[in-house]
Amino acid sequence: MLTQLLKALHVWDLPTLIKIIGEEDVKNLETNGKLFLAFDGCNPNLFVADTDMIKVITTDKRDSFKSYRGHRVKQSVVMESLENIEQENVKYNSVLTEANIKKLMPRIERSAEAFVQEMKKKKPNGGIYVQPFIMQYIGDVIAMSVFGMDLYSDEHKEQRSTFMGHLNRVFKVDNPTSFTSIFPYISLGCLDSAVLPSDATDYFVELCHSVVHDKRKENTSGNANIEGRACDLIDLLLEVTKDVQPEKTESSGEYVEDLTKAQHIEKDITIQCLSVILFAVRSTELTLARCMQVLANSEEEQTKVHDEIVKNWMPSIEHSDHQTWNDSKYLDLFLKEIHRLYPIEFRLVRECNNTVKLGDVSAEAGTTVSVPIYAIHRQKNLFEDPLQFKPDRFEKGGSLVGYLPFGQANSNPDFIGVRLEAIFVKTAVAHLLKAFKLLPPALEFQAPCDFAKGLTEVPVAMPVFILTETRA
Repeated sequence: MLTQLLKALHVWDLPTLIKIIGEEDVKNLETNGKLFLAFDGCNPNLFVADTDMIKVITTDKRDSFKSYRGHRVKQSVVMESLENIEQENVKYNSVLTEANIKKLMPRIERSAEAFVQEMKKKKPNGGIYVQPFIMQYIGDVIAMSVFGMDLYSDEHKEQRSTFMGHLNRVFKVDNPTSFTSIFPYISLGCLDSAVLPSDATDYFVELCHSVVHDKRKENTSGNANIEGRACDLIDLLLEVTKDVQPEKTESSGEYVEDLTKAQHIEKDITIQCLSVILFAVRSTELTLARCMQVLANSEEEQTKVHDEIVKNWMPSIEHSDHQTWNDSKYLDLFLKEIHRLYPIEFRLVRECNNTVKLGDVSAEAGTTVSVPIYAIHRQKNLFEDPLQFKPDRFEKGGSLVGYLPFGQANSNPDFIGVRLEAIFVKTAVAHLLKAFKLLPPALEFQAPCDFAKGLTEVPVAMPVFILTETRA
């Protein structure tokens, strides 16, 4: 029975299927053109690489498509969080104003400083494996900037291993070459069973509810005021809902809260925070690892980024702030090129809600539609010398046709998670380059910038090793 199932799913001959999904998309695009039908296992998949059609999917008719991933989870809050990554939410997307980002920066800075200190403790022995340090930084910065939790403090240090353990399992593919890793991406499977284990997502849902509930109690007692102080994302999200106040009952004259409103607010904020975790954890890991690898292997790029950071770092204060990033134009170009050449997703995937016209093809309701981001970013007609790392290609500004840097969030570019990921990465890079000169590792640790081969659509970066030299 199992043999017949595996043959039906086209996964019987594993060696032929173990590949980099993005590279396979490049070959298919060259062979089949900008619009073609292919099969992932036994599932038909309409691939769209035409830029006008992509605009229909991500912008013009985005309401005609639903989240492919969101409808492959059992938990309703997780499903809504995945949908929130892809769908514009004006109310909450607007929370990261310049003023509010400045309120978050002290917590993000503190996490970046801890990241550098941990790197300083490591004896290289030919090469420092950067991913564990990056994941430690991501755990710290998510805990601090989203929940206001200092995992090194006496109050929260007992939670550190639990928090980090669950965070490490979000969209984690431990063995991408195993045939079991394909099950979440076919109709017989669900994401809860593998790359989004329910106990991990349950932990963060419960944590969100707990923190939101406690902060709302502080707000109603008049003890909370975020004006002029460092705060976390939940503080900022609660500010958006501060017009929903407790109401006075006529019978007792006491203030009581409308539980329906309170529950609605807690659910909304939980969805926002969980969607940030679901997006920013792996995207920050992939992007920061690539930044460190490219900088270590290109003295020219490192010099440009370092010199700009030193120039823009405010001499009157010890820390950088958000203005540092606004003034760091080349760092922005550098990060854009990292996202182009090493995207956080191989594909943007949607499912049609109703019949949608894409060129001469009518995609019916239920059709899976994939935009092959990795392959599009390597098209010569869109990007000159596409395999070369050239940040200056973005210097003219504006929206570059075919550039899809935000994975599933390309239909929601103002999403909180997109903006936080950029700040997390830029802050870490700035602190690293201020403290260290990054160098290539010993020969036995050197490897090309590449993704691990496997069966899933979740990109898995190859291990990245570097050396560091402390700056004077």
